[in-house]
Amino acid sequence: TLSSEKDRKQLTVSVIQPNFNPWDKWSRSSRSVTDSMYRSSKRAIPKVGVIVDLLLWPETAITYPLTLQRTMYDLQDLYSFIDTFGVPILTGIPDREEYVVGRDSIPKDAKTSKNEKLKYRDWNSALLFYKEPSGKYNYQRYHKQKLVPFGEKVPFVDAIPLLGEVFKWGVGLGSWNTGDSYDVFALPLHHSKVTQPDTAFISTMICYESVYPDYVREFVNRGAELITIITNDGWYGKSSGPYQHNQYA
Repeated sequence: TLSSEKDRKQLTVSVIQPNFNPWDKWSRSSRSVTDSMYRSSKRAIPKVGVIVDLLLWPETAITYPLTLQRTMYDLQDLYSFIDTFGVPILTGIPDREEYVVGRDSIPKDAKTSKNEKLKYRDWNSALLFYKEPSGKYNYQRYHKQKLVPFGEKVPFVDAIPLLGEVFKWGVGLGSWNTGDSYDVFALPLHHSKVTQPDTAFISTMICYESVYPDYVREFVNRGAELITIITNDGWYGKSSGPYQHNQYA
């Protein structure tokens, strides 16, 4: 239930938590990881009795960007799933922008790919995929700002690029760009329990962003009514790390 009793909104969320070893996830076929999420999500959507407004997938539940031209077929598969079950998906996912040298305006923090004519930026992100009341498919994005030192971004790597190679993990981590905006998702509630369709305003903390109360509070100041946290705490194994992170949350 969001907001006050006076302006009550109802939101039903199905949370999907796979049981992948994080190291294994990045070595698997990207498609097999996504297919596993689809299978779990189908089981989490009741056939009758309960209308689910949102599926919440974890950090990097999808291990590759979907918004590039070359991955548009996979994006259409995701939209087809959303259309079939009528439920939007909020998921952790890498997000990427690419720039062609000599054609595009290239940001200062863009990195050079193996093709010297192509530069890019990528972020550890959360994206909300949904169908608008008009029937148009759309997505909203949030880029993580609080990056784990060495794990997600090597300190001073912009000034000393060699450090990026020294601390390269080889599991999709270690060189994310830093997000720069406090994005709050606006989720249309097609199945809202109120008289008219409503909107739920949701913020998503990625991993250890949740340990910064002043950071989280800024999203609430910008209208967030529901805070979600997505994380890959399997990195910590059976240590106290996941339990401490849960208490922070």
